[in-house]
Amino acid sequence: MIEFVVLGRFIADYLWEYKALSILHTVISLLFLGIYVFFLQRKIRFFKTDALIFLFFIIISFSFICNFSHESWTEYLKFSSFLIFYFLGRFSRIKISHLKYFAHFSYCALFILMIFVFSGYGYQEWGYVLTFTGGYYFKADLALACLIFIGFIYAYERNKIILFSSFIICLFLVFMSNSRVALPIALVMPVMMYFFFIKKYYLWSVRNIFFSSLLVFISMSFFIFLDFSKIGMLGFDFSNPLSGENTQGRSAIWSALFEYYSKSDIFNKFFGLGLTSDTEATTSYIDTEQLSGARAHSSYFYLLLASGSAGLIVFLYFSYCVIKSSFYLAHYGNEFQVKISSIGFFLILIFLFFSLTVEVIIRPQLMVILFYFSGLIFTEVISLKRSLKLIEKR
Repeated sequence: MIEFVVLGRFIADYLWEYKALSILHTVISLLFLGIYVFFLQRKIRFFKTDALIFLFFIIISFSFICNFSHESWTEYLKFSSFLIFYFLGRFSRIKISHLKYFAHFSYCALFILMIFVFSGYGYQEWGYVLTFTGGYYFKADLALACLIFIGFIYAYERNKIILFSSFIICLFLVFMSNSRVALPIALVMPVMMYFFFIKKYYLWSVRNIFFSSLLVFISMSFFIFLDFSKIGMLGFDFSNPLSGENTQGRSAIWSALFEYYSKSDIFNKFFGLGLTSDTEATTSYIDTEQLSGARAHSSYFYLLLASGSAGLIVFLYFSYCVIKSSFYLAHYGNEFQVKISSIGFFLILIFLFFSLTVEVIIRPQLMVILFYFSGLIFTEVISLKRSLKLIEKR
């Protein structure tokens, strides 16, 4: 049942015009957490990441209260939902058969998006080109959804025809979305999942590094040797990487964010300037009307401003713990543990890479799923360590 609550996040995000759906989804998730704790009386063993999550939420709450604005309520509710889903993952008891719901949902979603592509629905002008957003408000949201879907499929499916077909569809949809940051991930990650999780090679093995690096080079070569502008797509000029055309205004935004942060006092530098400080920065330090009030377009810049250096460090350490625990489960765990570790590993890498140019930290479509599977992973790590200790004692 909890799987459908988690998947409901995709529907709530897709129907973004109806804000009440997001609130309803958070309320339902809170009710489920209450059922786990008070009615089913499930107990969990403390793990260090529980303290990290609470610490991060305290920093976010402190920044929210000290720099309160009515606009920041929306962001604070998002972070609250992330906390709820982390502990839903910690308290959940799902089985390997339940992963099929995530895969089947992904099949249907990709199929529907392909229908939209060829029916002409979900296109909008983005910059100077016609871009497919599939009904999402931002093109990055479509690319994020496709990457998450392919992660679910690769963790569950073993039919090579379905795997290859899903990969091609995902790659095509990402390409059509003009989300340039997502294209290298779409090319590299399925192969990394295969070598790292299915074949159980460590990420730092020579063979895995070679193939991953080769795919990164190939994917980046698309931008170097192909002129996408001639086929109505957004290209990239490597002769001037930080040009306005390449960054689509991000260089001006980041400059404003850095100036806003550098002029703040020591206290705010450490604990944050508020959950809407990125829009305040671009309003104050950018003269261009088009970019005034723009979001951070980088999770790292957003965290630095909203939660200070303290919040950024805590969250990056949490990300490291997710990756480390995924490695541990992939190496020592059973089939179910390997599958959820592959999903968690994939999600955190999407976050780390996407965060370079998109403020995905406040995009529930990814973060709710990431926190839920992180909770699952840490619960399974505790269970696995206990099992291995019992075996050693015999």
